[in-house]
Amino acid sequence: MILPKWVRRIVFLLVLSSMPVVHADEAAPVGEVKWRFADLLEATRNNYPEIIARQRSVEAALAELEGAKWQRFPVPSLHTGLNSEGGGISDPVIGLSQPLWTGGRITAGIDAAEARHGAADAEVLATRRSVLLRLAEAYSDLRRRQAQLDIHRLNVQRHEGLREMIDRRVKRQVSPDVDLNLANSRLFQAKNDLSQTVQSYSTGLMQLTELVGQKVTRLDLTDVQDLSGLPDTLEKALELTIANSPSLIKQEFQLKAAQADVDSAEAAYWPQVVLRVENQFGKKTEHRASVSLESQLGAGLSSVTNIAAAQSRRNVMLEERRVALLQLQTTVVEAWNTYTGSRYRLDNNQANRKTAALIFESYTRLYVAGQKSWLDVMNSAKESFSTALAVEDTEADKLSAGLSLLFYTGVL
Repeated sequence: MILPKWVRRIVFLLVLSSMPVVHADEAAPVGEVKWRFADLLEATRNNYPEIIARQRSVEAALAELEGAKWQRFPVPSLHTGLNSEGGGISDPVIGLSQPLWTGGRITAGIDAAEARHGAADAEVLATRRSVLLRLAEAYSDLRRRQAQLDIHRLNVQRHEGLREMIDRRVKRQVSPDVDLNLANSRLFQAKNDLSQTVQSYSTGLMQLTELVGQKVTRLDLTDVQDLSGLPDTLEKALELTIANSPSLIKQEFQLKAAQADVDSAEAAYWPQVVLRVENQFGKKTEHRASVSLESQLGAGLSSVTNIAAAQSRRNVMLEERRVALLQLQTTVVEAWNTYTGSRYRLDNNQANRKTAALIFESYTRLYVAGQKSWLDVMNSAKESFSTALAVEDTEADKLSAGLSLLFYTGVL
């Protein structure tokens, strides 16, 4: 017996409304930790090996600085040897050599060491920012995948309900077999999409676990990031980025070190003035003091080539800084455009999502009433699913670009 249309309509709507919706957070085991972004940030800062390694390089640079400062102090010496006259060992001689003037070589060496220490400090900040930028991108992508799991699960459940309904209609010979084939095809596609999202979600968890240094199993989707600290204009964002860029600061220190290397090489043109004090002990005790001029030119024309090499290294670093500045500006402009564009698209996509959901509900009612085809219903279900995913994609783009800008401008 074929039921009246109004009865079939009520039964169909009851089937759709009774389908359970399993949310990603609801599927989490009881007691499982849900990570907030602030917790991920703190753990990555403290645990990531690359950041720790850069901190160790600061200690090495500090030791080199201390060694450069010791060049200002006298150099002790002790020497003795075979006596050509008596065949024995000559009397030992203890001496001190104090550089009085080196043409600026010692000062240049200290300046270079101080600059390299500053560059090492800046390198720690640059490495930390680079790692945290990767964290922001991985976090935004995983947050999108986790939110989209709900959408994919709902899509599978929705198509299972539609497939069951059309299967009953085909068995009663109310609908053709091709409608059932279409439902099966869309259901298989929905399951494949869910499987791919689960795989991407698992990969994202592994990436975050690597960055954080602790096992990450789930994010807290209720943790809303405050992006209100962003600059109002792109010009202000660029200004803050250049002022707070650890990479540019590191290159400034490297340029100072390169210039100090040039000064040190040029000091070789000048002889150094050295004060020597010696005491000889033994059969014959003597005390001697002298001031001497010592050449620093080195072998052949090596001092000239050393200066040219140091100048070339300085010029290379200068050009590298210009390139880094252009690349940084391009990156910030791209992030700014992504952020502002995604904010505009997000409003449209959210409105489109609501509209697509209403159209699906309307088409299902009209199909039961015989005013829409089964293809219309399936296409509206697909459109509702696609617009829901688009919202999460746009939200992730906005979050990733916004967090990146907060790091670039020094807010985070």
